[in-house]
Amino acid sequence: MSALRIFKFLIVFSLVNTLALQAQNSRETPKDTLRKSTSVISLGDIPIRSSELKIRSGQELQNLISNEAISRLKAKNAFIIASVDPELLKTLDPADASKNIRFLENRRIELQQEQRRIEEHKKELIEIISTLDSFKNKLTRELKIWINTREKMERDSLTVVVPVKLTETISFLDSTLLLIAQKSNAMLDILDRTIAAGTEIDAQIESTKILIST
Repeated sequence: MSALRIFKFLIVFSLVNTLALQAQNSRETPKDTLRKSTSVISLGDIPIRSSELKIRSGQELQNLISNEAISRLKAKNAFIIASVDPELLKTLDPADASKNIRFLENRRIELQQEQRRIEEHKKELIEIISTLDSFKNKLTRELKIWINTREKMERDSLTVVVPVKLTETISFLDSTLLLIAQKSNAMLDILDRTIAAGTEIDAQIESTKILIST
């Protein structure tokens, strides 16, 4: 894994965990706590639990970022990166007498302006990724409960056949998680390019500051 990938992962992991914990603390109810502690679902509860899950998840799916919105963010990302003056990203020659203090100060200001634009865009992307990741984690926990239920029924000699609703619900969760993963991967690709551009700008800011101080 490259240093850039590791850096990106740490940023997303830290913010996602913070936001997820805040959201969980604010929304958790005694009913939620009870459900979390249940590792399997009783046979009689399967139909209603399945319906509740699909309705609740369907509502959250509608609130997720659409593929069209992801495409717009990709275009916005490309525009932000392309609009950075290529001259700002060129390494300066310390021996070039034409690059005086005034030039360097102006260069630093321009670079910092571009840095702010990149950081604002990066924050926007991370918030969306955080929402996707939070939903994914919730459904993953739910899927584990349904799989545990199926496995228990398959081991239980008193169960004649695994209910269709149970199999349908597991399939629904699998397909929903796949959809979320596709959106997350698309967003992470955009974030990758944003972080790469920001890293390049940061490096030029630091080199410019060094030239100013020498």
